[in-house]
Amino acid sequence: YPFTLSGHEFLALDQLDSALSSFKAALSQDPRHFSAYYGLGGVMMRKEEVATALQDFRNALEIHPRHSVLLCYIGITLNSLGRKREALRCLSKSEELDPNNPQVLFQKATILKQGGNWDETYEILLKLSLLLPQEASVLQFLGEVQDELGLVHKAILSFNKALSLLPRHHKSIKIINQY
Repeated sequence: YPFTLSGHEFLALDQLDSALSSFKAALSQDPRHFSAYYGLGGVMMRKEEVATALQDFRNALEIHPRHSVLLCYIGITLNSLGRKREALRCLSKSEELDPNNPQVLFQKATILKQGGNWDETYEILLKLSLLLPQEASVLQFLGEVQDELGLVHKAILSFNKALSLLPRHHKSIKIINQY
């Protein structure tokens, strides 16, 4: 456990080689330590070794098969490899396990948007905006989709709310509200 903990600390500090060594040391002590495989996957994603990251996340999932976060990261990794259908299946499984996980919903909406599935993207973002009403990036994303769907008034409201959540834009909001 201490090696895994230090690995996650090194990963958070972006010290990838030290993180890699720590996770490998953890796995040499306990080859069934799913968190060490999860950490290795994180290191490999940052190193842009996406296929290796996918295998590491899958190794972790084999140990802990109903872990929604692992399924989410596998979905993200599959999307990075251009395997969007598989990514969406993983994200849907993750959503079944944890229906209110914002990261899963955001990733799913991102992939659906890339595929031009505007209506489904919109439904997910509406749910996400209820879960995270103070998250500017979600409201901006929602505004973009609303605009694409021709919901211009709603899009303007979403963009306005997103801007209002960012302190550096308060002056801009005052100018916009004058019109």
